Amino acid sequence: MSIYCGICGYLLNGKNYNLNSFGRIRENDENEIINCPFCGVSKEYFVHQIPKGHKDVPSLTAKTQVILDHAMKLEVFNGDFYYKAAELVENKKLSNTFKSLGNIEYVHANIHRKLLELDRLPKLKNIDYSKYNAKELILLARKREEHAIAFYNKYVMLIEEGEIARVLSSLSIVEEEHIEVLDINSI
Repeated sequence: MSIYCGICGYLLNGKNYNLNSFGRIRENDENEIINCPFCGVSKEYFVHQIPKGHKDVPSLTAKTQVILDHAMKLEVFNGDFYYKAAELVENKKLSNTFKSLGNIEYVHANIHRKLLELDRLPKLKNIDYSKYNAKELILLARKREEHAIAFYNKYVMLIEEGEIARVLSSLSIVEEEHIEVLDINSI
């Protein structure tokens, strides 16, 4: 029987179970996938049929659309940061961690994009992080994750659509795990 992530919609299997492993605390096993390798949510969000893509939400309120738009941009901003940080650090494990976290942040951005029924993600301002060393990049990353957690926790309470609130809540938990990942990689 197939297993899908009920948050991002991806099929989970023996070929992809270990993607983004540097961005998670617990490692997946081919026989037991405990976190989605794409968006990072725990197995409690897994389903055995292709997700509807949160289409059971009839229509989004204007307030929810604004919140999701900000969430999408926040995740793109953080994903861009992680990709650039991965190029700047010399430590291979830290570089792989930043790449994995960047991949996961972009999956989060795409979840929001799909909920908003947009064709593409926004392009944000290109920021130069080359003046920061590895330790400073980890601190910047931690602040970004703390900001994302605070954002999700603040706005989940304002969302009227239960399914959307569930998505935001699940992503907040993933962002908390990202702080643990960063703490493990502290220099």
